Amino acid sequence: MRKVLVAAAFLAGVSIMGAAVAQQAAPEAGRGPQAGRGPVTPNPDIRLSPFAPSTAATTFGSTCAGCHGTNLAGTPRARSLFDATFLANRTDNEIVNSIMTGFPAGRMPAFKGRINDALAHQLVYYMRITGGRLNNTAPVMPDPNGLVVKHQNGSFKMEVVAAGLDVPWGIAFLPDRKTAIVPERGGKIRFIDIVKNTASEPIRNTPKVFVRQDAGNLDIILHPDYAKNGLIYLGYVDVRPGVTPAPNSNIAPNPAPPTMTVIVRGRVKDGEWVDNQEIYRAPNEQYTQPNDHYGIRFLWDKQKRLYWTLGDRHYFYDAQDLSKPFGKIHRVTDEGKPAPGNPFLNTPDAMKSVWSYGHRNPEGLAWNPVDGHLWETEHGPTGGDEVNVIKRGANYGWGKISRGLEPGISEVEMAGMEQPKTFFNPAIGPGGITFLTSNHYKGWKNNLFITGMTGMKLFRMVVKNDQILSRELLLDRVGRVRDIKQGPDGLLYILLQNPTGNTPASGMTNGNVGMVVRLVPVKE
Repeated sequence: MRKVLVAAAFLAGVSIMGAAVAQQAAPEAGRGPQAGRGPVTPNPDIRLSPFAPSTAATTFGSTCAGCHGTNLAGTPRARSLFDATFLANRTDNEIVNSIMTGFPAGRMPAFKGRINDALAHQLVYYMRITGGRLNNTAPVMPDPNGLVVKHQNGSFKMEVVAAGLDVPWGIAFLPDRKTAIVPERGGKIRFIDIVKNTASEPIRNTPKVFVRQDAGNLDIILHPDYAKNGLIYLGYVDVRPGVTPAPNSNIAPNPAPPTMTVIVRGRVKDGEWVDNQEIYRAPNEQYTQPNDHYGIRFLWDKQKRLYWTLGDRHYFYDAQDLSKPFGKIHRVTDEGKPAPGNPFLNTPDAMKSVWSYGHRNPEGLAWNPVDGHLWETEHGPTGGDEVNVIKRGANYGWGKISRGLEPGISEVEMAGMEQPKTFFNPAIGPGGITFLTSNHYKGWKNNLFITGMTGMKLFRMVVKNDQILSRELLLDRVGRVRDIKQGPDGLLYILLQNPTGNTPASGMTNGNVGMVVRLVPVKE
């Protein structure tokens, strides 16, 4: 009997149910405003520890919890504000209005004058984030192979192409139309035969990477002229040159060495990585000790300019500093030099490679095939994951504004800063994104697909004129969906990290077991 998964009901607007909360990592020894960063002075406007409770959390506890409680049960005085039905049937603005104007029939006072509009919105984000965690009871599917998923326009079957991978991070397809190349976060890179559904032995002599939490191998992309030059671009995490990692520093809670994202290009000859050339390596003083927010996602444009992303490395004020690479989307030539036409080429002290800034941790980039506009996804703090349309030289606000909860950031809007096209509370931890250009799926051509790691989700979105018209939840709780690409056969391929999979001989933990999965339309 076929296994069948019925997709969740059609979703529109802000996602409010069924996703796990994006949790902030616990502080590690050595992490702090100057950890691994040298003589850097924190922004004096930051008053709170990066790991302190948000203002919304403390305000809810002191102002709302007495009547509404801190769980799904509520109290004899009032209903729970985390109730799924309550949240599903009200928009953010409706709840904000109730907070500000009160609810006399329920003896709830008006809070206008006691809290401002920004904090009222953050209270709503807190409700949705906490509600998502408390209502998150959906099981995780143990084996996706053969699973048939129903959606609005039909159904598709999940076919496992390659399993037993150590957190596959990115995927690129070779011109032969039958081979993919996949980096594993644990440091290996393999070729995948998508016709025979087999994986090669790891490519030899690939760059040595530091592996811990989000650190390891990151994205991979082929040069537009790969058929002629064989060049492959790889992002990975490396330890600061000259630093020897202490024993077990790759395991929390032991202190980590200072690390940073590195970009190289090379070729594969007879199963070995050769001709390694560094495209980007930060100055030593920019290596830091947090083990996440490395970016990195690659994308080429029609002029063969390479776009690459870098997270804020947990120093959110750097996302607003044009002299630093953090929290930016960069645009360079195929040799890694600032590309002609970049917006800050003539700005004193600015990095000439910056294309846009004010980002937290972008891990999704894709071109809309209809109008050529660049779409991006990035991780929010606690909640507030964003979907953006990227404009040349624009500021997307991180470090100053957020639709999630971050100590030290209290505003949701500011003049001159872009707002997301949509955001997710609770968080989904967005990874790779893509637009479908094939006709193999009924009604899906030119739709945007967004993966979710924390939320273990895959969304389909209908977009037009830079707006999201509707969205559908396709996958839920089948594992962490890290990337999605259209293959040479016109089918969609996803990278799935299945937390309930079997531990392979390599000794990887269950949470690291990953696979490449093909989504095959089912004929009705």
